[in-house]
Amino acid sequence: MAEGPTFRAPPVVEVALGVQFEPLGGLGIPLMAQFWEQIRDRFPKWTQHPLIPAAMESFGSPMAVPLNVSFSLRNDPMIRSMFEDIAGNHLIQVQNDRFVHNWKKEQDQSLVYPRYPVVRKNFEAAFQHFAKFAGEHGLGEPVATLCEVAYVNHVPASKVWGRYGQLGEVLASFSGHTTDGFLAEPEGVDLNLRYVIPDLDGRPVGRLHVAARPVIRRVDGTPMFKLDLTARTLVEDRGLTGALGALDKGHDFLVNAFRSITTKKMHEVWGLE
Repeated sequence: MAEGPTFRAPPVVEVALGVQFEPLGGLGIPLMAQFWEQIRDRFPKWTQHPLIPAAMESFGSPMAVPLNVSFSLRNDPMIRSMFEDIAGNHLIQVQNDRFVHNWKKEQDQSLVYPRYPVVRKNFEAAFQHFAKFAGEHGLGEPVATLCEVAYVNHVPASKVWGRYGQLGEVLASFSGHTTDGFLAEPEGVDLNLRYVIPDLDGRPVGRLHVAARPVIRRVDGTPMFKLDLTARTLVEDRGLTGALGALDKGHDFLVNAFRSITTKKMHEVWGLE
């Protein structure tokens, strides 16, 4: 893993590491229940949710955009199972073509982000367990096609900014300026950006998605910007090693991009090291 910028007090409240793989036919509720029995001591809460649509990053045109498709190989009930620990800070999400490990603060805002190497280690152990389970139950080993690293950041109002129209004080890529002054400061800003992730030879191997929107902190009504960064990278070597390499590539690009798109004023607030 390459070195990237670090912050003493990063605004991250959730991190998700996920791998998308070729669909495993037959991974329905009965097998999900058996898998839960194996991890129930750590993840005692099991809930079911709609599937996350399969993601595809396409390249070749300046206007190319990600495609979302979903499909089923069998008539088995297709669901996404979510397994949570007691505190709600760690969870695993499993469906027939995706495995995700999340760390999140949940309600404990004093919780310190354990850093990427720790979250990655937890993901690796959990995914290895799932891959072994799939093989033992005749589903075949998961063949990874795409990996995803997602960071959710909460940026509350501070000495740097106090109004939603001041997104430019948080993101360097947004100015909010107009050509003639006719318009006042915007009431609010929702921003979406995409960046291609290149390999060492400049070939596109993934894409970074950035989204910023105004929200209210539920506990005290404080204005915030919710800043989401999601890096999706293609997997070349489709085994576990290739998936981990794709995660690292996406993470390294994401953290360097986070420093690049945010302002130096916010770097001071977060304690850039």
